[in-house]
Amino acid sequence: MSGLIAWEGPSRFDGAPIVLVMTGLARPSRNPKTGDMVQSYILRSDENPLRAVETGRDSAICGDCQMRSERGLKGRRCYVNVAQGPLKVFRALPHYDRPSLEDAARRISGRSLRLGTYGDPAAVLFVVWTALLRWTAGHTGYTHAWRTAPELRPIVMASVDSPAERHEAQALGWRTFRVRRVRARSLEPLERSEVICPASREAGHRSTCQKCGLCAGADKLARSVAIVDHSSVALWARKRLAVLQV
Repeated sequence: MSGLIAWEGPSRFDGAPIVLVMTGLARPSRNPKTGDMVQSYILRSDENPLRAVETGRDSAICGDCQMRSERGLKGRRCYVNVAQGPLKVFRALPHYDRPSLEDAARRISGRSLRLGTYGDPAAVLFVVWTALLRWTAGHTGYTHAWRTAPELRPIVMASVDSPAERHEAQALGWRTFRVRRVRARSLEPLERSEVICPASREAGHRSTCQKCGLCAGADKLARSVAIVDHSSVALWARKRLAVLQV
């Protein structure tokens, strides 16, 4: 199998049963932005992810992330298509290996790990992530729960949705990954302590997450990162902005 179940337990958000699955072990990831990274999916173990979104019970793995919606798929701004990767992984749960946490870490030795391909890393115990990262070549990760999960600060980025949130998170010692939005007919500017995500479209896809490695938390001595909002709602706003500027 190309995947394994690395951990199962209660969500740190609400205690619901969740599972951490790592995929891409047997063959390279074809994701052009991330490059060849081991992917990790955080899912409810008791409910189809599409159903969890519709009922709002995806809060077990997403917390109060602003990208989700209490109205199910309507109004949802998350870029992850739940009907693709997350649903496929959920359906394969009965077939995945269930090694010990140490064995799971050895299976990804020398590889780069993406913390939370779907789901917020803060839903999973911190000691699980530190165990999995023991022999990796690198990693990336983001959390919207930076106000309540300070233990993650060394290894993941604070995912922020405004300049005000960025300043708040940085004051708490986080490096940030900010989504730049279209506001008042203009794009939020890049701030002095930020760099444009090298794997983004606006940067010309000059690197991949695997090669770049900037998004590895406060232990990484580097500037924070920003990317232009690429959700479906944002793409509509950017097209409208282009029309208004003609």
